[in-house]
Amino acid sequence: MTGEAGEEVRSGAAVPAAALLLLACAVAFFVGTDRPGLIEKDEPRYSVTARQMARGGDWLVPRYNGRERLVKPPGTYWAVAAAFRATGSFDERSARLPSAVAATLVVLLTAWGAGRAMGRRWGIAAGVVLDGGDAEVDGDTFSETITTAGVAA
Repeated sequence: MTGEAGEEVRSGAAVPAAALLLLACAVAFFVGTDRPGLIEKDEPRYSVTARQMARGGDWLVPRYNGRERLVKPPGTYWAVAAAFRATGSFDERSARLPSAVAATLVVLLTAWGAGRAMGRRWGIAAGVVLDGGDAEVDGDTFSETITTAGVAA
Protein backbone atom coordinates (compact mmCIF):
# COMPACT_ATOMS: atom_id res chain seq x y z
CA MET A 1 0.00 0.00 0.00
CA THR A 2 1.29 3.48 -0.83
CA GLY A 3 0.92 6.51 1.50
CA GLU A 4 -0.07 10.06 0.56
CA ALA A 5 3.51 11.11 -0.17
CA GLY A 6 4.17 8.04 -2.32
CA GLU A 7 6.02 6.16 0.40
CA GLU A 8 5.40 2.52 1.13
CA VAL A 9 3.27 2.09 4.27
CA ARG A 10 3.26 -1.17 6.19
CA SER A 11 0.16 -1.83 8.24
CA GLY A 12 0.86 -1.23 11.91
CA ALA A 13 4.25 0.42 11.26
CA ALA A 14 2.99 3.78 12.49
CA VAL A 15 2.02 2.40 15.89
CA PRO A 16 5.57 1.57 17.11
CA ALA A 17 6.87 4.90 15.77
CA ALA A 18 4.10 6.81 17.56
CA ALA A 19 4.74 4.83 20.75
CA LEU A 20 8.45 5.68 20.61
CA LEU A 21 7.64 9.34 20.01
CA LEU A 22 5.24 9.27 22.96
CA LEU A 23 7.94 7.68 25.13
CA ALA A 24 10.40 10.39 24.07
CA CYS A 25 7.81 13.04 25.02
CA ALA A 26 7.30 11.40 28.41
CA VAL A 27 11.02 11.59 29.09
CA ALA A 28 11.43 15.12 27.74
CA PHE A 29 8.35 16.74 29.25
CA PHE A 30 7.32 14.75 32.33
CA VAL A 31 10.53 13.46 33.95
CA GLY A 32 11.97 16.03 36.31
CA THR A 33 9.01 18.42 36.26
CA ASP A 34 9.44 18.83 40.00
CA ARG A 35 12.96 20.27 39.56
CA PRO A 36 14.01 23.04 39.57
CA GLY A 37 11.48 25.08 41.51
CA LEU A 38 9.23 27.46 39.65
CA ILE A 39 11.48 29.76 37.67
CA GLU A 40 11.47 33.11 35.90
CA LYS A 41 8.62 35.47 36.61
CA ASP A 42 5.81 33.69 34.75
CA GLU A 43 5.82 30.24 36.35
CA PRO A 44 5.21 31.54 39.89
CA ARG A 45 2.55 33.99 38.68
CA TYR A 46 0.62 31.34 36.77
CA SER A 47 0.96 28.86 39.62
CA VAL A 48 -0.07 31.25 42.41
CA THR A 49 -3.02 32.49 40.36
CA ALA A 50 -4.12 28.91 39.64
CA ARG A 51 -3.66 27.91 43.29
CA GLN A 52 -5.87 30.79 44.42
CA MET A 53 -8.42 29.78 41.79
CA ALA A 54 -8.39 26.13 42.94
CA ARG A 55 -8.55 26.97 46.63
CA GLY A 56 -10.98 29.87 46.45
CA GLY A 57 -13.38 28.37 43.94
CA ASP A 58 -13.60 31.51 41.76
CA TRP A 59 -12.90 30.02 38.33
CA LEU A 60 -14.15 33.05 36.38
CA VAL A 61 -11.85 35.84 37.58
CA PRO A 62 -8.19 34.90 37.98
CA ARG A 63 -6.52 36.55 40.98
CA TYR A 64 -2.87 36.99 41.85
CA ASN A 65 -2.28 37.78 45.53
CA GLY A 66 -5.91 38.82 45.85
CA ARG A 67 -5.87 41.22 42.88
CA GLU A 68 -7.65 40.55 39.61
CA ARG A 69 -5.31 39.30 36.90
CA LEU A 70 -7.02 39.96 33.61
CA VAL A 71 -3.96 40.46 31.39
CA LYS A 72 -3.93 36.88 30.06
CA PRO A 73 -6.69 34.51 28.90
CA PRO A 74 -7.75 32.19 31.73
CA GLY A 75 -7.15 28.88 29.91
CA THR A 76 -3.73 28.26 31.40
CA TYR A 77 -4.96 29.15 34.89
CA TRP A 78 -7.90 26.78 34.49
CA ALA A 79 -5.67 23.93 33.33
CA VAL A 80 -3.17 24.39 36.17
CA ALA A 81 -5.95 24.81 38.77
CA ALA A 82 -7.60 21.63 37.46
CA ALA A 83 -4.26 19.80 37.76
CA PHE A 84 -3.90 21.04 41.34
CA ARG A 85 -7.39 19.77 42.16
CA ALA A 86 -6.88 16.45 40.32
CA THR A 87 -3.56 15.67 41.98
CA GLY A 88 -4.50 17.13 45.36
CA SER A 89 -1.11 18.82 45.47
CA PHE A 90 0.06 22.40 44.93
CA ASP A 91 3.60 21.57 43.82
CA GLU A 92 5.83 22.17 40.79
CA ARG A 93 4.99 18.84 39.17
CA SER A 94 1.26 19.54 39.29
CA ALA A 95 1.78 23.09 38.06
CA ARG A 96 3.76 21.87 35.04
CA LEU A 97 1.51 18.90 34.22
CA PRO A 98 -0.86 20.76 31.85
CA SER A 99 2.07 22.30 29.96
CA ALA A 100 3.71 18.88 29.66
CA VAL A 101 0.49 17.43 28.24
CA ALA A 102 0.13 20.38 25.85
CA ALA A 103 3.76 20.08 24.71
CA THR A 104 3.22 16.37 24.06
CA LEU A 105 0.15 17.19 21.98
CA VAL A 106 2.15 19.74 19.95
CA VAL A 107 4.77 17.08 19.15
CA LEU A 108 2.18 14.43 18.24
CA LEU A 109 0.07 16.83 16.16
CA THR A 110 3.17 18.07 14.33
CA ALA A 111 4.24 14.51 13.58
CA TRP A 112 0.75 13.65 12.38
CA GLY A 113 0.36 16.78 10.23
CA ALA A 114 3.85 16.50 8.71
CA GLY A 115 3.25 12.79 8.16
CA ARG A 116 0.08 13.54 6.23
CA ALA A 117 1.80 16.19 4.13
CA MET A 118 5.22 14.63 3.50
CA GLY A 119 5.09 11.00 4.57
CA ARG A 120 5.49 9.06 7.80
CA ARG A 121 9.28 9.35 8.04
CA TRP A 122 9.21 13.13 7.79
CA GLY A 123 6.34 13.26 10.26
CA ILE A 124 8.32 11.32 12.84
CA ALA A 125 11.39 13.47 12.13
CA ALA A 126 9.36 16.64 12.68
CA GLY A 127 8.05 15.28 15.97
CA VAL A 128 11.54 14.30 17.14
CA VAL A 129 12.90 17.76 16.34
CA LEU A 130 10.16 19.39 18.42
CA ASP A 131 10.62 16.95 21.28
CA GLY A 132 13.70 18.82 22.48
CA GLY A 133 11.63 21.61 24.05
CA ASP A 134 10.57 22.25 27.62
CA ALA A 135 7.31 22.27 29.51
CA GLU A 136 7.33 25.35 31.66
CA VAL A 137 4.11 26.82 33.01
CA ASP A 138 3.08 29.53 30.58
CA GLY A 139 0.34 30.40 28.15
CA ASP A 140 2.56 29.89 25.11
CA THR A 141 2.36 26.10 25.24
CA PHE A 142 -1.43 26.20 25.05
CA SER A 143 -1.40 28.70 22.17
CA GLU A 144 1.09 26.49 20.35
CA THR A 145 -1.17 23.48 20.83
CA ILE A 146 -4.21 25.22 19.37
CA THR A 147 -2.21 26.65 16.45
CA THR A 148 -0.58 23.29 15.70
CA ALA A 149 -3.95 21.51 15.77
CA GLY A 150 -5.30 24.00 13.25
CA VAL A 151 -2.34 23.65 10.93
CA ALA A 152 -2.23 19.85 11.21
CA ALA A 153 -5.91 19.52 10.37
